[in-house]
Amino acid sequence: MDARCYGSKDLHTPTIDRIAETGIRFTNMYSPSAICSASRAGLLTGRIPARAGVPGNVSSSKGAAGMPTSETTMAELMKSNGYVTGHIGKWHLGYTPETMPNGQGFDYSFGHMGGCIDNYSHFFYWVGPNRHDLWKQGKEIWRDGEYFGDLMVDECKGFVSRNKTKPFFVYWAINWPHYPLQATNKWREKYKDLPHPRDKYAAFMSTTDELVGRVLDHLEKEGLRENTIVIFQSDHGHSVEERTFGGGGSAGPYRGHKGNLFEGGIKVPSVVSWPKGIAKGEIREQFVTGTDWFPTLAEWTGAKIPKGHHLDGKSIAQVVKDSKASTPHEKYYWQLGNRNSQWVMREGDWKLYSKARENVRPKGIPEMNKDDKKQFLVNLAKDPGEERNWVGDHPAELKRLQELAKENERRSADGKEPKLSAWEKLAAKANMFANFEGRLVSLDIDCPMYGTLLKTRVKPWVPEVYKNLDFDKIDDVCRKSTTLRQVDLRKEFVVLGDSHSLSAWHPEAALCRNDGQTLNGALKKGFETWLAPFDMAARIEGKGIQKLRTYFGNIDIRHHICRLYEGQDIVSETRALAKRYFIELERMKELYGIEEIEIVAALSIENISRKLPKTGYYKGQPYWGSWQDRDMAVKIFNAVGRGLCDRLSGYNFIEWPKEFKNRSGELDFAYMERPQSVHVSPEHYLWSI
Repeated sequence: MDARCYGSKDLHTPTIDRIAETGIRFTNMYSPSAICSASRAGLLTGRIPARAGVPGNVSSSKGAAGMPTSETTMAELMKSNGYVTGHIGKWHLGYTPETMPNGQGFDYSFGHMGGCIDNYSHFFYWVGPNRHDLWKQGKEIWRDGEYFGDLMVDECKGFVSRNKTKPFFVYWAINWPHYPLQATNKWREKYKDLPHPRDKYAAFMSTTDELVGRVLDHLEKEGLRENTIVIFQSDHGHSVEERTFGGGGSAGPYRGHKGNLFEGGIKVPSVVSWPKGIAKGEIREQFVTGTDWFPTLAEWTGAKIPKGHHLDGKSIAQVVKDSKASTPHEKYYWQLGNRNSQWVMREGDWKLYSKARENVRPKGIPEMNKDDKKQFLVNLAKDPGEERNWVGDHPAELKRLQELAKENERRSADGKEPKLSAWEKLAAKANMFANFEGRLVSLDIDCPMYGTLLKTRVKPWVPEVYKNLDFDKIDDVCRKSTTLRQVDLRKEFVVLGDSHSLSAWHPEAALCRNDGQTLNGALKKGFETWLAPFDMAARIEGKGIQKLRTYFGNIDIRHHICRLYEGQDIVSETRALAKRYFIELERMKELYGIEEIEIVAALSIENISRKLPKTGYYKGQPYWGSWQDRDMAVKIFNAVGRGLCDRLSGYNFIEWPKEFKNRSGELDFAYMERPQSVHVSPEHYLWSI
């Protein structure tokens, strides 16, 4: 664990050590999640992140919905008790006026709304286009070239000074040592002899420690330190992402890191100091969590938790007071992403991990096999490093933890089972999707009546599953809520692509497509703009994306590759584009916890013998690129796709049915829509792949 007070030998962390010396250091504190947004939601609401409406990371794009405003935040709790509330630093819980800090109970806010920023330019750079992300009181501000760490310190000190005669609450989400690892030169020099990437991490960690020390010194100067509760805690385990040069942090003896639910991903350093109110220099070994701070601060400050408000966290005031007090948690549940993603159920020392994953494993620990990734059972007392899977040895414990996990999965936000009719649920979904109006494109943007649309698309070839479907009722719901999309009807299986994805219209699938959207355009915007609403759906039924099917469609081939790269090296350009495509899919897989991704083979949909229309968009002109160019692009993409799917876990490459193709590998006219002859004809929808 990376602080001197936790045993680190090479880090200089006098401030964190000082907080521990003047308070309590926890050795079994667990974060609410192993990723940024979810962990913050759990901390601020006292609820398991999935129940707080944030099972995974929130989009860093302006206009993205975040944590529901119906949640009661720690700021709102403190504010109701007469406290002035301030947010400094990272937010990452919504990018709309109502979901930004000032809409979630904070009187004052300064910082960035997305996941991270460059500390000098204050631009979010993760996916293009790069965009500026520095805000004060809900308005964008510019402080070009000023070090973000210094800005945060100044804002914290200013907030304290302005409100020193009042009770105040500051949520300083410092976001360091999150990448980019931009330490000050003082600390870069100190650690220059450490091995890479430890040197980069160490310098940034000590820079962080120094900034916190400056704020603590200011509290002392203002005469406020004795009666100010100071909590310093990590939001999750250390990162091993490319942007951290593959790592640099340390989880000590524990397996795991950011993004997974092994101990190293969720067991975090945590110290609390309150000189006037709690003991000094003591250690607490009880099992506690980040969701516990909400009820604990309520107890310490006398704030009243709203009646009927369900919390997963429990007050640890007694644990802080008495080292021999029992842990408040006999059992606890973690869920990373939607319901079908990673989860952990813990009871006592037993811990069951479902859909386990890790990018880096400690030396000497064997790589997980297929069965390990499905279910991984450990006893933390006997195997704290989680080195072996005990599933086969303890069937009784396995069964009990599985049953406990099911109970937690099924609970609604209030801890109770919802009792809604199917149509009430559908109406609720439609309302929830109101924030995403315009971000998803329906099957036919000019036809908002989905009942009528479904009838025209699937009848008379309607499958058995639709025999009892009330198309008129669907139209009625649509009239009442024009934001209803096909994505509202089916969520667990998602089809993403251009208009040719219509051919795979499955009863269990949500079809998410965008007319005219090229693959390159999707890559620039991020597929997240199409998939983010599924997080909203998960908040209603707790179900996420089990399987994602994507289409590299005809539009991509004839409108993008051949248009932009005509006369250039079609081979290298197509190969580069395909690799970028897979990188984005991998990011989406991690972000949404998608279990399986199917890549449908590219197919030259238009037939070489097809007659071009004399009117309309093309006006009889050939499509961009020669037939040979388009055919080459198809073959290259498919070759890259097959190769990557063979090597990557959780990916499958799907071929089109042989009977759909003619001898040239084109879509046979017999299966094509007429007179356009570009799409699969409606009678051949629902084809099995």
